[in-house]
Amino acid sequence: MEKLDCSVIMPVYNDIDIINLVVARISRISEKVNEVIVVDDSSSDGSFEHLSNSVASRLSNVRVLRTPRNGGPSIARNLGIDNATSRYIAFLDSDDDWHTEKLEYQIATMEEHCAYFSGTEHLVVTPEQFIESSVRPISSFKVTEVKWPWVLFRSPFSTPSVVIRRDVKGLKFSPNLRFAEDFNLWLRICLRYKSIKLHEGLTYTFKHDYISSGASLSSQLVKMEVGELLGFFDLMKIPNLGWRQRFLLCVATVFSVMKFSVRVLRKMICKVRS
Repeated sequence: MEKLDCSVIMPVYNDIDIINLVVARISRISEKVNEVIVVDDSSSDGSFEHLSNSVASRLSNVRVLRTPRNGGPSIARNLGIDNATSRYIAFLDSDDDWHTEKLEYQIATMEEHCAYFSGTEHLVVTPEQFIESSVRPISSFKVTEVKWPWVLFRSPFSTPSVVIRRDVKGLKFSPNLRFAEDFNLWLRICLRYKSIKLHEGLTYTFKHDYISSGASLSSQLVKMEVGELLGFFDLMKIPNLGWRQRFLLCVATVFSVMKFSVRVLRKMICKVRS
């Protein structure tokens, strides 16, 4: 079987508790694509050594790299991008997964629509639901173009759902952003390149056994909002950005703050009522 001209980049950090699942996932994906690049973000639990010994030494198209210091997913993904050699790049987090034919459908659709960037719908499932859903037959699905400026007001894709052509200029996550760094990159790509969305759930995140505490969730929301706003300010620095685009970025910034304020207000009301 001819392999897809695609480099799959998977960041890993302290994943020893799920390492057997990660190894199985890497092995399965490596059968379909030119290369899998695993980037260990300076794990301290032996993840790097385990992956180097269990997959990189056994599979010729799997490379396990390591960042010099822990820098977050942006740094890890950028290292993977620097080392990718295929026409297309896909991202998959170590604890997420795909439909068995996701990449085949997605790359074929990109070729058909002459798109440089694409993503799919994203489903949250249990392991049992994944087993059934990931092998279901796909007959047809809706495809829409993701256009500027509408992309400013809602992130169209989750990171594990995207596929990007490697010849996209500026294909790097901002190392200065720890939150919403993916949204920032999607905006920069959509501004310059044709982007599409496949309206079919081909990307999976697994439900966890824990529920985030209210304080933890609030902290994450604040960090995400700050990251989104910093991303908008970062976009303002793009050379030759027209006045219309700058105006729309200002509108999106105000909309983002209003949306966040509504979330905070709702949370406060719920807390008072309880």
